[in-house]
Amino acid sequence: TGGGSTSDNGAGGSAAGRTRGVIGTFDRCVASTSRISFFKENIESGCKIHVTLGYVTVLAQVFFFSKEQGEAGGPGTPVGAFNFSADYCHLPELQATASGDGEEKESSPDVFVVMIFDKPVTCPTNTAYIASRLDLDVHTKQCRLAFFGTIVDVPAHDPFDPLAKGLAHEYLKGIRVYKTKRKTGKLERIEKGSETTCIASGFFKKDSDISKFVGLNVYPTGGEDGGSKSPVGTLVSSFGKSGKVKVEFDSSIAHLLNAELELCFKKYTWA
Repeated sequence: TGGGSTSDNGAGGSAAGRTRGVIGTFDRCVASTSRISFFKENIESGCKIHVTLGYVTVLAQVFFFSKEQGEAGGPGTPVGAFNFSADYCHLPELQATASGDGEEKESSPDVFVVMIFDKPVTCPTNTAYIASRLDLDVHTKQCRLAFFGTIVDVPAHDPFDPLAKGLAHEYLKGIRVYKTKRKTGKLERIEKGSETTCIASGFFKKDSDISKFVGLNVYPTGGEDGGSKSPVGTLVSSFGKSGKVKVEFDSSIAHLLNAELELCFKKYTWA
């Protein structure tokens, strides 16, 4: 029946990881997912699609995500298992992967989907599902079955309980899906007596609160993918009140005066 959750979700509650296979009522879930290669339309995150699970078909808004490249999803997490303690990359759309001979195959086992249903559903909490574009013209010669998978986690709260309304968002907050964001700035000057500490401008506006950005990495533009030879900086503090910041690099930046810099950070979807 597919992989299971490896941890509970705190305040939001995680049911499937503890009580696999019981009948539950829920209005959102995490599920494994594989694209059906015969389906030729785009399947974008945020779209609504018909989902059939148990004995019902209901519209759901879907958001796709995958494990970070090179990551295993957390210590002891098997391939295809979901882990609330791991970070996951937002996927703009669900794509099929290509095999060695160029043919399309099902998506990676480490691709998941959050499904938020238009109304609560009642079914086994580890059930299989299939998503379809039932709105497509039935008379056209195209596959309407888009993707399929197995539920791996559902919230513990009752979606019909008015007192549990806030727990629905708490459940989503526990799913650490992010988009990589970048701010651009300029290396304005190098501190006297140092070859690795600089003052940078352009990242923030005047009087901005930069506390949540302290400790994040700063790179010369294009340097994040430039290999070990590119100096890597760390934003250490603000500098004055004009939005300037102090950045410390791990090697000499004497050749980077006035160079463009990038501040890279993660923006979580449901934080």
